[in-house]
Amino acid sequence: QLADQVHWVARIVKKIDAKHPVMCHVGISSPVQNVRYDTCVDALMMDGLDFYGSSYDVSWESQAYMTDKENVRGLENQSQLTRARIQVDWLRSLSPKNWICELYANLYHPWTTRQPEMLLWQFWQAVVRGLGGIMIWEYKVERIGVESLGYGLLGLDGKPNARSKALAAAMRLIKGELAEFFEGFEFRAPTVGMLYDERSHLLSEFEGYYNAQLHNIHLRSLWAFYETLRRRNIPVRLVPYQHLDSVLPLL
Repeated sequence: QLADQVHWVARIVKKIDAKHPVMCHVGISSPVQNVRYDTCVDALMMDGLDFYGSSYDVSWESQAYMTDKENVRGLENQSQLTRARIQVDWLRSLSPKNWICELYANLYHPWTTRQPEMLLWQFWQAVVRGLGGIMIWEYKVERIGVESLGYGLLGLDGKPNARSKALAAAMRLIKGELAEFFEGFEFRAPTVGMLYDERSHLLSEFEGYYNAQLHNIHLRSLWAFYETLRRRNIPVRLVPYQHLDSVLPLL
């Protein structure tokens, strides 16, 4: 099991270095991934780790409404906005010691560049949902490998650009004008819990594989219920079935 391998490595690291926290970075959060081929189970993986987080996976096209509102279809746009929000709320529901491991500063290839508005939209979606930290991936582009010349906030010349300046301005805003606001900011305790069980998710993926009408029906149902509550400003906690017994008394 993948979680067993991660825990084995974590125990070795802690035995060698008991001072520093042990972190784990997974690719995509459970409620937005295809569990038929991605076997990471967040609720199992995070056990015994000091910090746990995932990449912030949102399609670039979903953010086009920031710069090209006339050419974005509403349904697709909304489903992707929900995808952005539910990932962060899921991580926070798992534990307060969670973080965004990769908020992509650019696209993964060199011939397309993210616009500052798109980068900032995703950045603020994560900030206002109260995670412990956000890592921008990455500062300078990679020189070799499958991500060569991709994801960098700065180019190979190391000079500031529109994206780096926009992100720097947002960070100054958080530390300056908005510092007092964030210092007193806190989430209301959730009054509703949403159960997530990757076994049901997996069964749904198999059904959708053989029946196109059922494709992604589990995710679409989960996201629709979540979005309904969010729009009514009802705090919700996403609960993995592994944590159900410990969370029920809190709701």
